[in-house]
Amino acid sequence: MINRKSFSTYIIWLAIIILALCQFVRVDPYIVWSSETFVGVFIALMGIAVAVIIGYQAVNANEIKQDLREQKAENETLRKEIVAFRQHIESTVTDFELRVNSGIELMDSKVSSF
Repeated sequence: MINRKSFSTYIIWLAIIILALCQFVRVDPYIVWSSETFVGVFIALMGIAVAVIIGYQAVNANEIKQDLREQKAENETLRKEIVAFRQHIESTVTDFELRVNSGIELMDSKVSSF
């Protein structure tokens, strides 16, 4: 998965590559700046910003899915450990009850022999 730090690094490298390509291709804008040009540039920048935000949300959603999978797997292992521990406790309590009951029966037999 792409974490946030590497995502921003990818964006920076993408910008550097695009600027390098513009330098090698020699993109020289010879246009007349009018209100239509300003609106077109503004809409293009808004589109780029929206694309970056949607891309960030997609990466973030994938990270959250991965985190949820990891938590689910951890919860399952903890549940299995709890079940095993509960069974161990029950067997220990049963063994203790048997020992106590056998001790009580032994004491009863000694008391009744007097």
